[in-house]
Parts: sequence; structure tokens; C-alpha cells
Amino acid sequence: MKKKRSLFNEGMKISIHTKEKGWVNGGKNIVYMKSKRNNDYVLSFEYQFDDSSNLTYFASSLPYTYSNLITYLDILKRKTNQKHASNK
Repeated sequence: MKKKRSLFNEGMKISIHTKEKGWVNGGKNIVYMKSKRNNDYVLSFEYQFDDSSNLTYFASSLPYTYSNLITYLDILKRKTNQKHASNK
């Protein structure tokens, strides 16, 4: 991480994915700060795992996949086509 400023210091949460809950925002004591070893920045946070042996993924933001993009573009295309058809 190379940015000097981060929304994590303004209250943004970590994106957390579990099979049971899907993607949610969470984490405690989230800190984004300059590393003491080099010029990079470090993101640290606390997370309390539940009792299950559930696989957990962490992301700095909610993942937006290529499939999400294609689906969204298809919706926009349909709306645009409907608008042009109604204007004729």
C-alpha cells in the first residue's frame, strides 16, 4: 500500500466474506499507517472469528468482478434501448 491517506482512518470498514454471511463490512481498531521498516503503508485490524470452522476472506474493499461489470453494462444497454424505442 502506497497511499498516504486512507478512508480507513475516516471510519471505513474491512470487507469480510464467509459462506454463511456473504460479504459484510466489519473489523475493529482499523488503522492505516506508515510502516516503520520502509516507505510502504500498513493496514491493521482486529477480527473476532466465530466458533465455526468457516473459511473467511478479507478485502480492503468490496470485490467488484468482471461478471458484475458485464451484468451492469447489459442492464444499462437494455435501459438505453428501451428509452430509444419509446422516443420513436
